[in-house]
Amino acid sequence: PGYAGYHKIVNQNKAVQDVQIPVMAGRDLSNIDILNFNGKEYLFLNDLIFISEKDMAELYAGENAVCTIQEDGYAKWYIINKNDVGKTMTVNLPKNGSFAVYSEESCIFFSTVRGNQSVKLPENGKIVFIGENPGDRFIITTKFDEDSGEALYLQALNQEKEKNFSYAANLYKRALPLLLEKNNALAFECGEALQRITIIQGIYPYTIEEVKDLITKTYPQVTEDTIISWIENKELEYYFYDGEEHYFEEAASNLIYRHLELMYANTSSQQAYYDLMLKINQSADEKPENNWKQYQNPVTYHGTHTISIPRQELPKVGTYRIWLPIPINTGPQTQVTIDFVTPEEWVKQPPSIDDDIGLMYMEIPMEDLTEDLFIQVKFTFTHYEQRDVINPQNIGEYDRDSEIYKEYTRSYGNTEITSDIRKKALEIVGTETNPYFATRKIYDYIVNNVDYSFMPHFALWPRTSQTESDYVHKYQRGDCGAQSMYFTAMCRSIGIPARSTGGFQLFSGEFGGHFWAEFYLPYYGWIPVDTSAAQNAFYVKDASLEERQTFIDYFFGNQDSMRCVVQKDTDKLLIPKANGTVLLPMAIQIPTVEYSIPTEDIGAAFLNYWTITLEQ
Repeated sequence: PGYAGYHKIVNQNKAVQDVQIPVMAGRDLSNIDILNFNGKEYLFLNDLIFISEKDMAELYAGENAVCTIQEDGYAKWYIINKNDVGKTMTVNLPKNGSFAVYSEESCIFFSTVRGNQSVKLPENGKIVFIGENPGDRFIITTKFDEDSGEALYLQALNQEKEKNFSYAANLYKRALPLLLEKNNALAFECGEALQRITIIQGIYPYTIEEVKDLITKTYPQVTEDTIISWIENKELEYYFYDGEEHYFEEAASNLIYRHLELMYANTSSQQAYYDLMLKINQSADEKPENNWKQYQNPVTYHGTHTISIPRQELPKVGTYRIWLPIPINTGPQTQVTIDFVTPEEWVKQPPSIDDDIGLMYMEIPMEDLTEDLFIQVKFTFTHYEQRDVINPQNIGEYDRDSEIYKEYTRSYGNTEITSDIRKKALEIVGTETNPYFATRKIYDYIVNNVDYSFMPHFALWPRTSQTESDYVHKYQRGDCGAQSMYFTAMCRSIGIPARSTGGFQLFSGEFGGHFWAEFYLPYYGWIPVDTSAAQNAFYVKDASLEERQTFIDYFFGNQDSMRCVVQKDTDKLLIPKANGTVLLPMAIQIPTVEYSIPTEDIGAAFLNYWTITLEQ
């Protein structure tokens, strides 16, 4: 202790040889000094100078990159980036200059010994350039072999950036097996890229002529001139790739929410919407048994997940990770139990029924699967109707240092608080400072001004840069989840804690994906808000103004018992975390699947052969 080899440690930056040993061992004593120059740490030992590895920069990988020896004359060290592993590096040397390449274990190339040759860059390697004089320049070019997986991947990446998706997908498909063969880290990125393109092309599949035909078949009463005007007025969502606009898979379905005469023409849906309105309004008109009881009128439900996939539709090797949505104990939802699971040996951790997100996690080794895959999970939960009797004049002050306040007023994930969103929120609430009245103003604004609209969720953040809240603000359209995140973002922007909660609605006697919002009030806790449910009031042609307003009022501060809560907020991390980008990171309402071997497959078989059933 206290020595580094034969050197006695004096302080954190110096060690000395202070013992004179007779004969040869006593000659050429040396000191060790650690000094900092220009923000970099160096170790000096006699005539030797070492640089700290933490101060090595990554080598710029491209054509005609330049490394220049600085005034101190020191050699320049670089780390090889993982994405450049396997590239061939060619160096144009200055007079009397040289370079060396190191793998993790040893020096694999030194130009002074072997001459100036091209060299392939190793994994976890380093490079040093040694000049004779300050100002010596090394011209460096690195590239993959033209037919290598790495080169094809880079070509594909560039084509994807140019929105040439079909060409890029073809290049990625050619690159992937070559990268897997070499066990290259880029194989994972390549698989993710293939999934990304597959998803976006699947969400936006229609050319302009195809979407015209789809609208004509869906609404035969609509004229061609009207369809053209909708397209020209940008009423239809689209994504530009492969040199032309491609239209959203739900473009035709969304039109009924923007042109209610199309909805009113459907007599069967009119009756269904009116029956729902009567049911909710009946609850709204009933006085709670006890005003002091926030939760009442419980209903117990039983759910069953079933996945049954023929063996031949699954790969022979690799491991699938799967997360199934299950209810959690929270506020109006209690007594959650997992009643049956098969096969139990695939379950790798306890179900997270008391966490922020409810998940049953399994790992399925394909090598051990000799028969058809069969998974079944049965669960029970009780959900209460929530009736909040709030005195707006008796609301406490927010504790701005509390964890709840910090967590639920931040800009995060798809609940992005942009400057425009905050500006809109301030415009809506005006001078109102009471959080109850302020949130009611935001609620009314969304109910009356944001059109319900199916969303291209899979093509938004984190798969692309646009978030859900920003999308809704920009287009003033959104489905239940997107509207909830917009409401949440606006509340947070003015200092009111809020979150987007959800899982399923059970209005029709079946599980249907659904999200709503909640805002937090001191003394009262989390208050439910469901803007998209409230908009059902507009879908009944013959409803009276009073019926509509009663329905809208109910969904601010109250909530029916026909719900199943799976997560307390959007963008909650999976438990355990996923390795890559799953199909829908924002919310889990379907089986979420990840495969251990990079591929373009997004787990389609698990979705195609999955059912979830409800009993009461």
